[in-house]
Amino acid sequence: MNSIGGSADSIPPDQAGTLQGRKGIKVLASNPLLFHVYQLNTNRHPLSDQKIRMAFNLAIDRELLNKSLWAGKGIVPTAFQHPSTPGYDPKWKLFEYNPEKARQLVREAKYDGTPIEMEIPRYYYPYAEQAAEAIAKMLQDVGLKAQVTFLEDYKSSGQAAKDLKGYHMMRAWSNTASIPFEPIGIIPDWYPTDWPASTGLVRQWAPEGHPTLPKGEYRDKYVGLFQEARYSADRNARFQAFRKFVEHIHYDVTPWVVLYTPAEYYGMAEDIQWAVPPNYHPYTYPFRAGEIKFR
Repeated sequence: MNSIGGSADSIPPDQAGTLQGRKGIKVLASNPLLFHVYQLNTNRHPLSDQKIRMAFNLAIDRELLNKSLWAGKGIVPTAFQHPSTPGYDPKWKLFEYNPEKARQLVREAKYDGTPIEMEIPRYYYPYAEQAAEAIAKMLQDVGLKAQVTFLEDYKSSGQAAKDLKGYHMMRAWSNTASIPFEPIGIIPDWYPTDWPASTGLVRQWAPEGHPTLPKGEYRDKYVGLFQEARYSADRNARFQAFRKFVEHIHYDVTPWVVLYTPAEYYGMAEDIQWAVPPNYHPYTYPFRAGEIKFR
């Protein structure tokens, strides 16, 4: 929780309730336009096996995490889409909790017991540590081992390594949208020139001529769907391409574990005139930089 000039943000849900109704204090709540995400290094064993990456996804009980961590006030995504954006389709079901299917994939992959290394920064988002500990138990329940390491700063992370096989196995990340338009929600973080693809961390999308990796198996499909999702003048065609783009990422490649949209609470003096903008998210929180000028 951060406190600046009579205000505080990132208030835990259980504490928000104790502030609500207190004299001289008001509490605002929002679900920012972002997802908490784990980015997976497809070069590192055992995550080099797509079946293991998909088992990781299927092992996560997102509803339980939302209920336990966010008092049920977060958003559990059905797919890579946010309810506040145009094109939202509640019938689009992509992410699921299916531990039995996860166990089957672990067996098919002939998993050898190599731990999944979960590097979790303490300085990033609220409840990241609690979520990681719960997720490690969920992985264990489907037959996967997890090794959780909590980081105090960036330099202590495998993110500093240049060798892809020495680079972090799993990065705690978030995917944000700069404007409330559905395809844009994925493009800032998963487009062909951003770091998961351009660095070769997602080796299936490695650019031709990459110094250490061959041209990815799915590179042409990935780039083609991206181009249509972003640039097509036909709105319906754009949304269809976006859906195919997301499904390609999830089912064919599986370089991520999309968790949830958190619940963010802000406490402040009741005379402060401020409302949470629709696309407010942690990377633009002026509270944290002391930039807010209150009237």
